[in-house]
Amino acid sequence: MQPDVGRVGGVTEWLKVAHLAHAFNLPVAPHAVQLVHLHLACCTPNLKVVEYLAVSEEGDRVWYTEFPEPRDGYWSPYPDRPGLGLELSPEALRKYAV
Repeated sequence: MQPDVGRVGGVTEWLKVAHLAHAFNLPVAPHAVQLVHLHLACCTPNLKVVEYLAVSEEGDRVWYTEFPEPRDGYWSPYPDRPGLGLELSPEALRKYAV
């Protein structure tokens, strides 16, 4: 299964999809929105892989002051920050405000 948190209705609905897949012994490989899926992957026993899209990374560099990046084949969220651990870039918010 390749659920996308942005398409299934958010974090809670994504977890429901992952749990349903687990009930049928299906692996889960979340699609896109990699910085959110990184957190969800940590509580998904049937996780296969977290898709890491270079094109998404380009956007992440614009929108966030910093974010966790893979190192030596491993990737994990910040353990000492609340929520997703991400801080929006004030410069990007000013530049792209509507």
